[in-house]
Amino acid sequence: MKGISLKMVSAPQADKDATTPCNENVAQSSATQSMQESINPQKQEVAQQTNALMSMNGKELLEMQSQSIDMLVDGLIQRVGLVSLIGSSDTGKSSLLRQLACCVVGGQDFLGMKTAPMHHRAIYVSSEDESGSLSVLLKKQNNDLKVPLEQMEGLQFVFDTYKLLETLEQAVLQEPCDLIIIDAFADIFSASNNLYNTAEVRSFLQDYALMAQRHRLAILFLHHTAKRSDSLQPSKHNALGSQGFEAKMRLVLELKVLAEDASERYLCIDKGNYLPYEQKQKAMVLNFTDNLTFHSTGKRVPITAIGQKVGSDIETLKNEVETIEALHEQGHSYSMIADELGTTVRTIQRKKTKLNSINKKNSKNTTPTPKN
Repeated sequence: MKGISLKMVSAPQADKDATTPCNENVAQSSATQSMQESINPQKQEVAQQTNALMSMNGKELLEMQSQSIDMLVDGLIQRVGLVSLIGSSDTGKSSLLRQLACCVVGGQDFLGMKTAPMHHRAIYVSSEDESGSLSVLLKKQNNDLKVPLEQMEGLQFVFDTYKLLETLEQAVLQEPCDLIIIDAFADIFSASNNLYNTAEVRSFLQDYALMAQRHRLAILFLHHTAKRSDSLQPSKHNALGSQGFEAKMRLVLELKVLAEDASERYLCIDKGNYLPYEQKQKAMVLNFTDNLTFHSTGKRVPITAIGQKVGSDIETLKNEVETIEALHEQGHSYSMIADELGTTVRTIQRKKTKLNSINKKNSKNTTPTPKN
């Protein structure tokens, strides 16, 4: 397919050499003023009305006309709030999310599920792929998806992640959208923060949660899973870092590879606050094509049949102790580690003791018997 253009959004320019608090405040104030001046009065009024929804009393909530959770993708993704897709490397996570964005702007079904975009607009933040490679990948995918070029204008790609929250705020105020995809979370999470610190992760994500509420949109983060989770059953605890990440998500999806068929994937619902319990018990089986698009096979597999059942608890324990020891080697005390992981020192010591006991037992069972 020819002619697909990538609309790039650059971050607001700021004086990166300003180092004093006074200069930083002036720069932020100027950026905010500039942003507001670029928005016409009608859009300012919309923003004010949206902000008014951030505080409501019980009577107002009961009088709202909605009888069910509003969904962007029927039966899967809610219209408002934080969402994540987790998985190991080379599973096709970015391809799946680009496909989702294309389906939203085009109003097409996503994996056989209806989409209900209000604005037919999406923003894709790409911290790993540049415009040249994305152009090739997008053309390849659209050979299957066939979203018209005029509708693809509703899909914006952001490559500069400096002052990202401000960039996204400005973009959404100028042109409302249905979905923001951030690929990947670890790249935008401040280097000064600790991915294993629950409080820091939750605080960072709170700004995005508030933005999603203000503008009535979904924000989806692509995130990686821990190394040891590849062979384990799907779980929200497979996400890399602290539990603070999955705790802030209303929906956690996990993409896993079928070992027996490289062209197939499992799309699992590890957590879904707005989805029925039964729906979360089975994973969708997807076919991954040469054009980097996913199609539902119509099959569903019980979550319990995916990954290693036997020994999965031990693998999880190994992963937890590995994280604890890594933090300890970085100079963190066990008291600090307990705070960061949202647990207690006693629990940490118990996990280490339990793993040592298992390792000793396994060592005895595998020690060859001496020959006479």
